[in-house]
Amino acid sequence: GFVPFDVAFGTVPVLVAYRGGRAVMPATRATYPGTAVQRLRTVKLTPAELKQLLDRARADGLVGGTVTYPVPPVTDLPTTTVTIVADGRTYSHAAYALGFEQDGETGARKTLQQFVAFSTAFVKARGRVLHARRLPERVRMLATPQTSSSGTVRSWPLANVRLADAPNCRVIAAPRAIRTLGTLRQGVLYRDRGVVYQVGLRSLLPGDSGCSSG
Repeated sequence: GFVPFDVAFGTVPVLVAYRGGRAVMPATRATYPGTAVQRLRTVKLTPAELKQLLDRARADGLVGGTVTYPVPPVTDLPTTTVTIVADGRTYSHAAYALGFEQDGETGARKTLQQFVAFSTAFVKARGRVLHARRLPERVRMLATPQTSSSGTVRSWPLANVRLADAPNCRVIAAPRAIRTLGTLRQGVLYRDRGVVYQVGLRSLLPGDSGCSSG
């Protein structure tokens, strides 16, 4: 949908569960303006619990054949994407405006919506907490020069990280720099060496390949 740039750039998945049992999700609910760098909640699932997630996906028909998701007559809403890796294959499901139907979703859309709700609730309830609100080890940054500086403009706080060096993308991995980025807020412009920038920041999850991941 039509959302502020820093929100679109900084959004992380509501849940990623890895083969080894680790699962990562945002530590806080999305609000705007919120923190520019999303803190992460990391939990550990047992092999049996991870199997329960996969068994639910199989029972819901999300592993195997192709599923078609009807598109409702509405614009400016997000697409919900669910990706499942099983048996060496990847299965992707994308439903536009999931949850939009005011009378309740039906058919394949309802099944996908219920799987998303089940999986997130299951991991929150069953996962053993490793980190409740931890900053990421790496942050992806994009800085765009602005011709207009209307709104809140603050001085860029990292002297050793030039915004001019991140016109497309740059990965920040220094712990001290990430702690500073963790204090920044969305909806703020930053001035660095006389130029005003709009800055997007995204927490990178384990397995993210940095700037090449889109």
